[in-house]
Amino acid sequence: MRTAVLLVVVGVFFAGIAGATVPDASKCSITPLDARGVMTTTPQYRGAVVSPQAATEFTVNVRNAADQPIPGAFVEVIFNYPGNHIECGNIVSTGTTDGDGNITFNIAAGGCTLLGDGVKVVANTVTIRTYQAISPDADASGSVSLGDFTAFGADFSTGAAGCFDFDGSGGTTLGDFTLFGQCFGLACDPY
Repeated sequence: MRTAVLLVVVGVFFAGIAGATVPDASKCSITPLDARGVMTTTPQYRGAVVSPQAATEFTVNVRNAADQPIPGAFVEVIFNYPGNHIECGNIVSTGTTDGDGNITFNIAAGGCTLLGDGVKVVANTVTIRTYQAISPDADASGSVSLGDFTAFGADFSTGAAGCFDFDGSGGTTLGDFTLFGQCFGLACDPY
């Protein structure tokens, strides 16, 4: 009888330890993507004169069901439709959280997927968020160029949400034009 009770206590103990490392998507957050509802990426390279980092950077906070941060959680950013995107050679799309359960990304990529599951953020094999994935490099050529500017102009003139609604406002506006202008000419790092 004592052995059975001991086994139950040990099982509950280890289940509690395992549960501490399982993310609860409802407790996790991704700032500022949760407010925007869309992930914006851009090709980037070392030595860029203007960095769009403030507009494309996001921080993932991973928490368990007890609302405790999960340090050392393995986090991945995965494009669900890779044919729609180009990932730059210098992309960093995986990493582990710090002691507070945080990790910051700035994804170097181009392309556009307007489906709500265009990109997913996974922590310890649990999908915690999915988003549309958009970029000033909407044609996924690896650079923000004239073709992208032409497409941007079409969306801007109609106010369409499309691939250039970087702030998630529901339309392509002057704020989106500002970010697009900062990104024009950026290309994937040749290294």
